[in-house]
Amino acid sequence: MSPEWSGCLWLGPDYGLILGIPGRTAPHAHYAHQLMFSPGGPITASLDGRVSTAHRLFIPSRMPHALLHTQGEVLMVYAEPGAFDLDSLQAALADSELSLKALERTLRQLPRRALDDARVERALLALDQQLSGKVSAHALAQAAHVSLAAAP
Repeated sequence: MSPEWSGCLWLGPDYGLILGIPGRTAPHAHYAHQLMFSPGGPITASLDGRVSTAHRLFIPSRMPHALLHTQGEVLMVYAEPGAFDLDSLQAALADSELSLKALERTLRQLPRRALDDARVERALLALDQQLSGKVSAHALAQAAHVSLAAAP
């Protein structure tokens, strides 16, 4: 496996989809839930220190993992944990057709959790309104009524 990635990226408001050839990764963790589907050969990954090989891998938010080997194209879903419950997400995607359009349609129809913090909701609304150009961190902090120093 090469360290280079190639493919198509599709971004939604609280998810991202990638269809392509993933590269090998070093161990890492990220905030998004990650679901990987490989219709060709299986995916081999280290999940929290344990090597797993499967055609479908579900990686919960913040779980340490590394991609070790794939064969051919892989379809990846990155989902916002604040919006989607992992069990509901897994169940909905388990029955979905494995294409970018089908997964995007499934994700759009899934119910979302309500945000607990109105400040975050205001920042996200400000972000959506500014997407036609560059997005200023200062403007987002101002919309959320927090200082840049308070941002995580």
